[in-house]
Amino acid sequence: MALRSIGIVTDEASEIPDNWASENDIEVVKATIEWPGIEMDKISGENIFQKMLEADKQGKNVFIKTGLSNIGGFKQAFERQLKKFDKVLYISVSSKFSGALNGAIQATKFFSDAERKRIFTFDTLSGSCGQGLFVIRAKELIEKDLSLDSILGKLKQMIPIVKIVAFFKDPKWVVASGRVSQKAGEWLKRMKKLGFHPAMTIKDGKAVSGGIVRARNEIEAIVKLIKKFERKAQGKLRAFIAHGGVEENARELEVRLKNMGVEVSMTTMASLVVAGHTGPGTLLCAWHEVI
Repeated sequence: MALRSIGIVTDEASEIPDNWASENDIEVVKATIEWPGIEMDKISGENIFQKMLEADKQGKNVFIKTGLSNIGGFKQAFERQLKKFDKVLYISVSSKFSGALNGAIQATKFFSDAERKRIFTFDTLSGSCGQGLFVIRAKELIEKDLSLDSILGKLKQMIPIVKIVAFFKDPKWVVASGRVSQKAGEWLKRMKKLGFHPAMTIKDGKAVSGGIVRARNEIEAIVKLIKKFERKAQGKLRAFIAHGGVEENARELEVRLKNMGVEVSMTTMASLVVAGHTGPGTLLCAWHEVI
């Protein structure tokens, strides 16, 4: 059987759901997840974010440790794709805040020289649903039978135009994760009560503060940002939404964006790679002008 042209590998930070990945023959390398001091499988809840809330109610210190430098996972993903595709493209979370890309490169050392020449990597300098937008675009470009060089060129053009924001519901989760201090967390909580919502974003490949948006809630904050972006855009906008166990909010945001003429490629529950640290209620959205 002849090999197909290009197969995609990505990591769990991309928020690409398993069912979509399976339907599109994409390999998603899973992160390692640890809950020090908590047996999450024994905590009640319909999803992991409900479990986090329940553990918190029980007075447990809900602290998560995540890792994406899964060399074994990358090796297996590359092996499976090499059997089906002539070339394999790994679309990575930003190397500036994750060791995933290095883990993937280390995994290629287990392959022959000929096999290594068929494995390629692309650093999105993004993450979460921002990274997911690169995966979606790469899949489209592959289906158009573009060469790998052309695809990499077009993905590179996306790097400066992909925007992403994350708004968290309760600052205590980012405090527990060690991302901000207890004092800063109290300040953020007061600001949110006044209708000022702090955002997290990715700039130049690094996770940084995205400023503060005054809005009624997280949905309105994201709509406000995208409307501002839309006024400067000349073409169609595409978005990707992820959430920390608040599907109703995510679906409401999806409807709002579609009514604005934005193409919403995907709405899904967020992975723990990001939302495990920002906590239940997190709402993430990435978007870009389609070029």
